[in-house]
Amino acid sequence: MDLTLIPLYGRKKQIVAVAEISQDITEKKKALIDLEKSEEQYHLLLDNAPILFIVIDNQEKVIFVSDYIKDLLGYEKKELLGKSIEELIRPEDYKSLRQELQSKKKIVAFSCQIKGKDHIFDFYLINASPLKDREGKPAGTIIIGHNITEDKRTLGQVIREWECLLRQKKESLILFSLPKVLKSTVWD
Repeated sequence: MDLTLIPLYGRKKQIVAVAEISQDITEKKKALIDLEKSEEQYHLLLDNAPILFIVIDNQEKVIFVSDYIKDLLGYEKKELLGKSIEELIRPEDYKSLRQELQSKKKIVAFSCQIKGKDHIFDFYLINASPLKDREGKPAGTIIIGHNITEDKRTLGQVIREWECLLRQKKESLILFSLPKVLKSTVWD
């Protein structure tokens, strides 16, 4: 219950009465509590999800990063806020990503290398999407991604193993075919 008391003054500017206005704010208070819980859950999910989550403004400066950035890239949140996204993405990838975003103006799926605090670049698969304000005007870009460095290493290893197997098969086929070739040339 919200209670407001308003003094009522007489001719001599003395309080002669008090007006009381009461309003049931149970629903408002419940809505506020629900909103706070929802916001808290949103932050918990976002900050604990093992994904790269960065928001940049129209000047390509970082304006938001999830807490998980520390585990992924080694940076504290405050170290990235205000930095240009160009400082994190490998220069060739940055140019390509920028061109993609400018030409398509919608969600872009992209593979790029992102530099960690240790100055080592890891491979990331990212989705970059335009961020719009309440009026629908461009306000920046949302970048969501995950580290695919281990996936690329594993794929490279699998490819090398297949290449090795194919070479062995090719050598086996040649050795298997050689006696037939020799036999046919000797007897002909």
